[in-house]
Amino acid sequence: MRSMRLEKLAMKSPLTGAALVMVTTLACALLLTLAGGADAAIISASSATMSPGPNYGSMNNVINGNGLNGSVNDSNYWSVTHQLGFNAGIQAVRDGGVTSAVFDFNFATPATFDELLIWNYTQSGLTNRGINAFTVEVDTGSGFGGALTTVPTNINAAPYDMATHVAQAVNIGLQSNVQALRLSAGTVHGGNAIGLDEVMFRDSTSGTVPSLPIITPVAATGTAPSNGSPTFLIDGTGLFGAGPVETRAHETTHTKGWLISNTNPANELVFDMGGKADLDAMHVWQYAQVGCCTGRGVSTYDLQFSTDGGATYSTTISPGSLAPASGTSNETAQAVSFAPQTGVTHVKITNMADFPALPDAGWQGLNEVRFEGTLTESPPIVTPFFAYGTTPNYGSPTALINGAGLLGVGDNIYQPHQTTHTQGWLISNTNPANELVFGMDGAADLTGMHVWQYSQGTCCTGRGVSTFDLQFSTDGGMSYSAPISPGTLAAASGTSSELAQFLSFAEQTGVTHVKMTNMADFAGLPGAGWQGLNEIRFEGTVAPLPPAPPEPGHFGNTLSPRAANSDIGTTVFWSNMYGAPVAGSVDSVEVSYQGGTGTFELFQLRPAGTANEFDVVASSGVITPDVSGSMTLPNGPFDLQKGDLIAHYGNGIPFGSNLTTPAAHNNQVIFYSSPAAPDVGTAITVGSTDFPQYNSWRDYAYAFDLRGFVETVGNGAGQGSSGPDTGSSYLVVKDNDPFTMPGAIDSWQFFNDQAGTGGRNITPVLVRDTDGQVEVLGVGTTRVGTADGFQQYDFDLVEGTRWVEPGDLFGFYYGDGQGGDFGSVDFTNIPDSPLTVRLFADGDGIQLGSTYTNFTHNLPRFYSINASTVVPEPSSVVLALLGLVGLVLVRRRRK
Repeated sequence: MRSMRLEKLAMKSPLTGAALVMVTTLACALLLTLAGGADAAIISASSATMSPGPNYGSMNNVINGNGLNGSVNDSNYWSVTHQLGFNAGIQAVRDGGVTSAVFDFNFATPATFDELLIWNYTQSGLTNRGINAFTVEVDTGSGFGGALTTVPTNINAAPYDMATHVAQAVNIGLQSNVQALRLSAGTVHGGNAIGLDEVMFRDSTSGTVPSLPIITPVAATGTAPSNGSPTFLIDGTGLFGAGPVETRAHETTHTKGWLISNTNPANELVFDMGGKADLDAMHVWQYAQVGCCTGRGVSTYDLQFSTDGGATYSTTISPGSLAPASGTSNETAQAVSFAPQTGVTHVKITNMADFPALPDAGWQGLNEVRFEGTLTESPPIVTPFFAYGTTPNYGSPTALINGAGLLGVGDNIYQPHQTTHTQGWLISNTNPANELVFGMDGAADLTGMHVWQYSQGTCCTGRGVSTFDLQFSTDGGMSYSAPISPGTLAAASGTSSELAQFLSFAEQTGVTHVKMTNMADFAGLPGAGWQGLNEIRFEGTVAPLPPAPPEPGHFGNTLSPRAANSDIGTTVFWSNMYGAPVAGSVDSVEVSYQGGTGTFELFQLRPAGTANEFDVVASSGVITPDVSGSMTLPNGPFDLQKGDLIAHYGNGIPFGSNLTTPAAHNNQVIFYSSPAAPDVGTAITVGSTDFPQYNSWRDYAYAFDLRGFVETVGNGAGQGSSGPDTGSSYLVVKDNDPFTMPGAIDSWQFFNDQAGTGGRNITPVLVRDTDGQVEVLGVGTTRVGTADGFQQYDFDLVEGTRWVEPGDLFGFYYGDGQGGDFGSVDFTNIPDSPLTVRLFADGDGIQLGSTYTNFTHNLPRFYSINASTVVPEPSSVVLALLGLVGLVLVRRRRK
């Protein structure tokens, strides 16, 4: 393996495996710091016993490092090896037919750890005698309290045909105040003896591990092999030992790699980087199958690189030759360099050659593949905010966006989805009129979609969706574009989990809703005659908050004459519009009156989180229309959350009945017939006995006005008695006027009329005070103030979040992200008032995440400045989610 290059060290969290690449000329010093500072994470027992006791060696050898090629610390635990042997001075073993034992490890002081580091016993040249199945118990002061159920049932055998071997790390969950640990081994790997070489304990929650900047592909596809799968080359299934992946060995089994008997040069493998990456090397674990088959690997091959998502590839390069497998039971990686490649999204391997002169050639195989480099750009992913559509036989539209069936960790577009019909959307009717609608959280710019195909094992590979049409709305779902066909999906693989497929389309801007129709299944494949999907994501960007609707915001159906003056029945309960596109307040309803008779009552319905279930939030009371126009709600305004529905009960609204499908009018969703109106405070279920659902499509002639919520904090942006501050580089935080409602900063205003003070930088910020420590949560766009009086600007987020929680504070900084400037806001001294502002000095510029504890000035002043929020979601649960989305997705490069 190529030696580690110090200028490309990475810091990798031992918990998440997320690499944070750190380039520094002080790499050597960094290594020393890590090695010295992290030793406390490795713990050795103070004494140990074995029952029955060893007849070769001693348990003291198992805890004192005898046989290890160096001292172990958190920087090298994964690479320190233990010699093999039969050597009474470095091991503990009991023979004579003993194949089970209890090992007790005692600690001089209570210890905290979550991993066992085990160098299993092995005897050079013989079938090893190390432990296999085992359980673990800990004593925290009250004796051993039972086996930990989180421990694996077995540990791998050590490689008896190699000179040394590395530790295996076994995670048992964080254990605190441990005074003793008992390892009860019930079986061994062959032979008639049982033993251990070395055991240590590690707290993986502290310390860091230096590593090369390694990129693990997020997906792998290619020629179908005789054994294994392309996915096995990237999922680490066969890797052996602990530590960074590039230092570990791979097991020798043909089922945990990629092996094909056909040596046709057309065979290929394609690796998806999961974004744009700069690459300069490849780490390859050669195919190894002990003894028999050293010719089955890959000796030479060609590489091609794509920078456009796999649409086109570069010219071919030949990076060099790989060595054949060693024929041992565990194979380490080989590193092959190539000329730097920038902006790579996919790597293709072709023209592979085997080793014709070695045993059992005529096959091509690899065990594992990684790349060396840095991931420079990840695809921006938009998760729909809500989903609805044709009622399925199983699952629900919501299951397509909530990630319930995704498996694994990390960015969810790279996680596989499990195969269960209840955690997706599956309908037996293959009518092209079936539809799904996905609502964005704001106005989104979209360029593609990630689709997890419906998968239910080998029985039902025909039950997915092969082709479909998409339509896009930019007005909250009131109208849609002409349909487009983004491409064809592959059928489900029939395996136990399914990876996402990506389809691109021409960029669509300002999208609020995406409609999916005209879906086709896979006729001719098993289980066809159904349509199903498992999960949906979109690629693109979305504003964290849609703009406040105009005053008034018109939402609903067009107000024009209809075929019928009003319903003849009185037991009509109908929702004739999609969910509210934004949150806001509704205080009136508009009806196109045609001289009919009757009354109606409006109800506010909120999705309850379960398919077809709604909470009845509010009622308007009875409304009697007599003329066309706007009518005030008798019981005051409805405060809508985005996605809420307005339904009506009664017969007083004109309607048209010439619609045959919901697609014929964009606002038709749900129709019920009910003997009684629902009660406020209850939950109703569409399709139940009380609220049956019928496919009778009508468009009632009513709409309503939607006004957004606004909260303003500050002293008012009027003229102050004093000019701006003469000092520079201050962050000013107003303490006694926090935001009281969740929302998002929309705009801010200030006043300055002092001649000669224009042309200064001022930056709006959102801050949070926690026990006196002020942290910058969001940074808006820097403005150049004038001396012309009143000024107003949009917040225009630069980095962080503009989402406000109750108690957050508005601040402003004299300067920008690079450095300070002089003041540009009028203020008034209020000598008799309580403290109103703190001024913190920061000459380095305002930065996301900066914290301040010691203020420079503590002043009773009113500054002539305001900040306003739009409050889109009164629901604290929804806001908490959106706040996180804002932090993750909304980040623009500072100019």
